Amino acid sequence: MGRRTPEEYKGLALSFPRANRALDSLSPTFPPRPAVVLGILSAVGLGGLAPSRGAGLDPAALLTWLALAATALGVLAGAWLPRATALLVTLPWWAAVEGLGRRAPGALPDPTGAWWAAAGLFTLGWGAGCLWRHGAVRIAGAALLISGLLAALPSGGGRLAQPWPPGAAARLLDLSPVAIVLECGGLDFMRHPAVYGPVGTMDIGPELRAPWRATTAAVPLLLLGAALAGAASLRGAR
Repeated sequence: MGRRTPEEYKGLALSFPRANRALDSLSPTFPPRPAVVLGILSAVGLGGLAPSRGAGLDPAALLTWLALAATALGVLAGAWLPRATALLVTLPWWAAVEGLGRRAPGALPDPTGAWWAAAGLFTLGWGAGCLWRHGAVRIAGAALLISGLLAALPSGGGRLAQPWPPGAAARLLDLSPVAIVLECGGLDFMRHPAVYGPVGTMDIGPELRAPWRATTAAVPLLLLGAALAGAASLRGAR
C-alpha cells in the first residue's frame, strides 16, 4: 500500500468529526427525559409491593425494600434529575405507605414516620448524586451494597453460631436502614421473628438501645443530604 499524500491525511482528519456527529445522532440520549427517569425511580421504589400480592399487601415488605433501595435511588435522582424534580420521586412512596397505613393501621402505626425515614435515606443519596454526578451509577451500586450489608450485619446474614454481644448488636441495629425505617413507622422491629432470635434482642434492654423515631433519624438524614446538595451548588458556582 502506498504512502498517503498530505491532502489525503487532511481529508481523513476532517472526516472524523463528521463521523462522530453521525454516531451521536444515532445513539440514544442517556439519561432519558426527566419524566421518564422520575417514573422509573418511583416505580423501582415500589418494588416491595410485588412479593406480597398473593397474600395481601404487607407494609413491612414495602418498607424493607424502601430502606434498602432509597439511598441508591436518591443518588441516581440527584445525578439525573433537576434539583426540585428529584424530590418528587418519593411522592408515590408516600401515597403507597399512607394507603397501607389506612388499610391496616395495626400493621403500620405511623406511616408518615416511615415515609419520612425513607425520604431521609433518599435525600442522603440525592445529595451525594448532586455532588458526584459523573460517578453516579457506581456510587448508587455501592450505596445499595452498603445498605444490604448494614441490614444483614446484626444477624450476620443468618450465619452466626451465636448472636453478637448485646452492646455490639444494639449498635449494629442502630446502623441498619431497615431498623430505621420500620421503627420510624412504629413497628417493634426488635421483636420481629427475623430479628428476635438471630440478633438476640431479648438481651437488649432500654439501657442499651431505644427505637428510632422520625425526629432522631429522618431529620439528621434530611439535613445531611441537603448539606451535600448545598456543597454541590457551591462547587458549581466557583
